[in-house]
Amino acid sequence: MSAFNKWGLMGLGVVTALLTISQFVMGLLIRRGAGTELRALHFHSGSAMMVVALVFIAWALVVIASIPTRSTARQSEV
Repeated sequence: MSAFNKWGLMGLGVVTALLTISQFVMGLLIRRGAGTELRALHFHSGSAMMVVALVFIAWALVVIASIPTRSTARQSEV
């Protein structure tokens, strides 16, 4: 795996985790009766979280699929 893929996936993973935690906290604040201005922020950060998570998943699957299998790696060594 290249360094770009490694650091890119780690960065997207951290951003996804932060967005998930912020969604949870805003959801709790809204349930406890916080102002209505949080509702729009909650919706928009949820949309951003969905996009970032889908990009993270797609990128991770591409990286995993591009890793050669053991039998392919052994054949190329011979």
